[in-house]
Amino acid sequence: YRMPVVVHSSPGLVLPRRTFSDQKDQIRFAAKLIAGVLDFKTMIDNETLPVEY
Repeated sequence: YRMPVVVHSSPGLVLPRRTFSDQKDQIRFAAKLIAGVLDFKTMIDNETLPVEY
């Protein structure tokens, strides 16, 4: 049995390594990441996410 990758993986391992100049840069990146995740969730909830073939 193989566990689903999406559910049982850490996004920190999937994202490319980044270097930040300061804490403000880290916060800005985190805010953009969260906004993107919320946009993705909205597309799923509204069933507007394009279907891959």
